[in-house]
Amino acid sequence: MLAPAWGNGTSDDIVQEAGLEKELISRFKEVQNLPSEEKKTILSLMDAFIAKTKIQSILK
Repeated sequence: MLAPAWGNGTSDDIVQEAGLEKELISRFKEVQNLPSEEKKTILSLMDAFIAKTKIQSILK
C-alpha cells in the first residue's frame, strides 16, 4: 500500500484523506503554539477522556 501524497493536495484534501475533521485540526494547530507544560496538560486530559470513553463502552 502506498502512502498518501501529502505534498500534492490542498490542506482540505489532506484532512479528508487522513479522515480528520477540520475543526479538530484547527484546534490542534492552536495547541501547538502553547507552552510545553500546557500541551502536556491538554494531552493528559485527552488521554483521560479517551480512556474513560473506552471503559464506558466496555461496561455497556
